[in-house]
Amino acid sequence: MRSRIRDRKSVGYNVIYAQNCNDVTLSSFVIRESSTWTVNLTACDGVAVSGVVIDNNIHVANSDGIDICGSSNVAVENCFIATGDDGIVLKSSVGEINNVTVKNCEIMSLANNFKIGTETGHDVSGVEVSDCYFFTAQTAGGYAGIAIESADGADISDVSISDVEMDNVTAPLLIWLGCRLDEDNGSDGSVGSVNGVTLRNISATNINIGSAIVGCEYGGVVHNVQNVRTASFSDKIREFIPKPHPKSS
Repeated sequence: MRSRIRDRKSVGYNVIYAQNCNDVTLSSFVIRESSTWTVNLTACDGVAVSGVVIDNNIHVANSDGIDICGSSNVAVENCFIATGDDGIVLKSSVGEINNVTVKNCEIMSLANNFKIGTETGHDVSGVEVSDCYFFTAQTAGGYAGIAIESADGADISDVSISDVEMDNVTAPLLIWLGCRLDEDNGSDGSVGSVNGVTLRNISATNINIGSAIVGCEYGGVVHNVQNVRTASFSDKIREFIPKPHPKSS
């Protein structure tokens, strides 16, 4: 039987690819079995995505749901996404990202359900996520329900995430300020920042590990994540019940 797992080195094709487009509307359709990033929005301005179902093979590498790459004024609402990679992800390697909203979406991911990064050479600001449900469909696998990562010098600011429920994700939250500084992702060689993240009414059940907020040291200077505000943030680590050894009785 032919394997359903695509080789990471093989070429995949976006089902929808929009580059340098303005005033795009994607509404009320179903996409299945994408071979790579399903909806790729690159350097666009003014995109509305609503009522879209993305149902991907969870064993396919890089089968992201919606990739917002250097695009601004993007609204994603009332969507269902199931994928083996990131659900909705913002990447700023090709340009800045401003004014992105994600509302009333249900996302199943074996990676990150919602993510900013990791490709982050340009700034990201004005991101709002609300009224969403994030989950993982199996016991093992996945990274974070919410991941906010500046690795290549981006200043990430004014991020608001509220009224999100998560179940069975590995970790509810990862906020990371790193110093990868990849020139191919737009880095100018300087460490960026994560400054101004608000989390409100977030709950997570059946998680495997706790959340993390991590800075870095680069060139002898410590760079910290700043101004993270939380209200009504709760999580519950999965309760493992050990099984008796077959020989014990």
